[in-house]
Amino acid sequence: MLQRITAILTAILLIVLLSVGFAAAEGYYLRGDADADGEVSVLDAVVVRRRLAQMEVAVIDERAADVDGNGLSVIDATLIQKALAYLPDPYHVGEKIVIPAPTAAPKPTGGSSEDLPPMPGG
Repeated sequence: MLQRITAILTAILLIVLLSVGFAAAEGYYLRGDADADGEVSVLDAVVVRRRLAQMEVAVIDERAADVDGNGLSVIDATLIQKALAYLPDPYHVGEKIVIPAPTAAPKPTGGSSEDLPPMPGG
């Protein structure tokens, strides 16, 4: 019985981890999808509240969970719940947010040390 439960929990964890990997590989996340399962549900609000209570969570995508962009707080969980209740949603919970591709650092132009401003006190 214990082996069966372990196998089921392992399968669930694998599915969750794979869905997180696919979303990241595709370059987007859904605003409010804290558990990164590809949809916004009441479970996302639960994940946010559990993290804030310093309880263990299997997976959390903090940038998706931070609905209002002010850092993770109970307000984010409330905004997810309000959107699910079809109340006014100025943050567009569930909206696909594209992750910008990383850009290369600018290359040095080859200037000399004479181009630098003078050091203070020297």
